[in-house]
Amino acid sequence: MSSVPLKDVCLAIDKRNKTFYNNLDAEQQKKFSAWLYMRYASSVDGPIFRDHYLEMVNDLVNVNFNDLTKHKELQWLLISLCGIGKKQFHPWIKPGKRKEKPKIKTWLAKAFL
Repeated sequence: MSSVPLKDVCLAIDKRNKTFYNNLDAEQQKKFSAWLYMRYASSVDGPIFRDHYLEMVNDLVNVNFNDLTKHKELQWLLISLCGIGKKQFHPWIKPGKRKEKPKIKTWLAKAFL
């Protein structure tokens, strides 16, 4: 098995399974995408735990996320702290589109910085 089923990852997040990453084989660990799983973990369908998951992911996982890219197990441990102990539905929320900078801002930045 080369990739990890998303439903298993989401369940492991919800159940706070800290050993999930260590139980993956070497090939699955290479394909592990903490950014993708962080996106799923931050969104929950339903009003009760929506704020909890969003705030926990932002406060625990998102802080200095890029500094930890070589430490995937640590990223997983931080993601797993966000769960509440029971299964939730995690819908995908696509990232916003990057807008082009206004030309005047670009010109001013080049001229005066």
